[in-house]
Amino acid sequence: TVELSISGGISYVWSPSDYLNTTNTSTVTTSPLETITYTVSVTNEFGCVNHDEITITVYSEARMAIPKAFTPNGDGRNDVLYYYEKGMSKTNLMIFNRWGQMVFESTGPNIGWDGKLNGVDLEMDSYTYYLTGTTLVNEIINQKGNISLIR
Repeated sequence: TVELSISGGISYVWSPSDYLNTTNTSTVTTSPLETITYTVSVTNEFGCVNHDEITITVYSEARMAIPKAFTPNGDGRNDVLYYYEKGMSKTNLMIFNRWGQMVFESTGPNIGWDGKLNGVDLEMDSYTYYLTGTTLVNEIINQKGNISLIR
């Protein structure tokens, strides 16, 4: 919930009325579900009208997800491992083999892993991933888990 307040007038009109508790007072509260711009018209004791606006930005919940397994066997299904992100300003995925060697790194969800290292197919095994992201409001989210490479 956000409280919006303005002074210097004798009458006030806020618009649009979406999510507002009232539209004709100097102070209103709102809990918008989406980004919205409000305009307030203020009339002073001499009848002069002035307008101002404010945009309330609503960020959706940031999320990242990665599959638990993929099958880079050339059948055209699940051949490349991609991760999903929403509401992130930047992300980083690192994948390591059981000996701690980094076998893949990606700085975006559109850069997938094909199960290879330097062009050579890696063995069917369980690999450890670290997925880190920064949200649009600069919060850090860290995820760690295992991915099964199945051939």
